[in-house]
Amino acid sequence: MKRTLLILAIAIGLAFCAIGIVALPYINRFFSVSSVRFVVPDGYRGLFCIRERSDGTETKYSEDGIILYEVPIDGLLDVLDASPLNLTTSDIAIAKSGRVFQELPWPAAPPFDARLGYSGVSTTSEKNYWFLIGTEKELFDFFNGHHKFVGGVIEDQIQIDRDGGKPQASP
Repeated sequence: MKRTLLILAIAIGLAFCAIGIVALPYINRFFSVSSVRFVVPDGYRGLFCIRERSDGTETKYSEDGIILYEVPIDGLLDVLDASPLNLTTSDIAIAKSGRVFQELPWPAAPPFDARLGYSGVSTTSEKNYWFLIGTEKELFDFFNGHHKFVGGVIEDQIQIDRDGGKPQASP
């Protein structure tokens, strides 16, 4: 009887180990955190948005496994999967030329640093992730400007192209 229970306990233990080994890649993927690099056009300044859409682009990776979001000149990047933005350990914004933008401190207060940097500014339930490339003063003004979101879009920054249904950056 004791021997049967011992064999049963070992079998159950081995079964749980096998399940864990099989499930490990899925568990690791679900709980893993990633590094993200936002690549913006040279001279870019203002808001940009990473949006999860069913017709978005596949996730791109650098040679060292960093997730790359290459932001177009209109500031709107549609991707199939924006979930890495929920679980990042570090993110960095750079210009195509290689210029690195430092993360802007918040809350910002006078005297403001005039150097350009970046900051996350909003996430909406529509899986729109908004970021700003600008100065500390511009970040301060953004958060104190009472910007209105309409359908996941910052109303005063983006106009909706009624024909194509795709937002375009306002001039």
